[in-house]
Amino acid sequence: MEGLWMFVELMLFLFPIVMLHELGHFVAAKMSGVKVNVVSFGFGRKLFGYKDSAGVLWQLALFPLGGYVKMQEGLSEPDSYENKSPLIRAFICVSGPLANFLLSSLILVCASVYISLYYEEGVVLGIQHESVAEKIGISKGDVILTVNGRSISEISSIYGKENQDLVILLRRGTDNLVFSTTVSNLTELGVHITTKRSIFSSIVSGLSETFIMCKQIFLGIPTLLKSVFNEGDKVGIVGPIGVANLVHSTLQKNVLALLFFMAVLSMNLGVFNLLPIPGLDGGNIVMCFLDFIALLLFKKKIPQNIQKILLFIGFVFIIAILISASISDVKNFR
Repeated sequence: MEGLWMFVELMLFLFPIVMLHELGHFVAAKMSGVKVNVVSFGFGRKLFGYKDSAGVLWQLALFPLGGYVKMQEGLSEPDSYENKSPLIRAFICVSGPLANFLLSSLILVCASVYISLYYEEGVVLGIQHESVAEKIGISKGDVILTVNGRSISEISSIYGKENQDLVILLRRGTDNLVFSTTVSNLTELGVHITTKRSIFSSIVSGLSETFIMCKQIFLGIPTLLKSVFNEGDKVGIVGPIGVANLVHSTLQKNVLALLFFMAVLSMNLGVFNLLPIPGLDGGNIVMCFLDFIALLLFKKKIPQNIQKILLFIGFVFIIAILISASISDVKNFR
């Protein structure tokens, strides 16, 4: 019963992330004059759906671990996807991941503004695993009052200085505690704390966090792909079971933790879809680029049979990733 409930939680959590991705494609297609026939949450057999006045079928399908937008096909159809220029098709493809990036950015900006306005300064929101803060006993929920006698708003003056002896005064409940440690750099402390900023600074901070998160995910892709076919190293791979477990545990926490996880998952979905794998948005964008080159040099598009072969190869690769991730999930949650 708990497994079924976790599955329901996962579906409800994924719904806005996946549908926003598909809405990105849908809006871009409409703007580009491409007819859309189906917008689906999930794959496989349709469970139920609704056809709007424009003839678009909005449906929920049997396997709700993703979604798709089915556009008009056929070179003989003037409003088909294939009849549009490579640039327009690339715009439609990139709009899904872009919608995910915008969702992550909006969540992180709103969270940054909310924390700055409504949280006391110095509250420890999170601690990095195996960081100095964790080792000396600082806990989530503590309120750091001063570091080396300076308030949180003043400690920027000691950032970047190496080999520092830190004296940290914090409040835990009704008690004031003092912790001492030595770090090679203040960032080694490994705490995520609230700071009081202006609205503008909070917005900039949220956008900065979006950029940092996106950069970290992109930098981790080579290691992730390498581990797909490396039986000895499945670090970083999380499949449907792992995501469901993470969603369930996050729901037990506060709203901020839930929103932050949604931002992380939305960003991961956007980045994953930009991988140059046939069948994903990134693969379709590469095909658009190759079509552009072929039209420029030979006045012809890439033959459909070649595109179908590449699509099949991409499908096999994606299935391999899902199987590898699922195996990792089973091993981790035994």
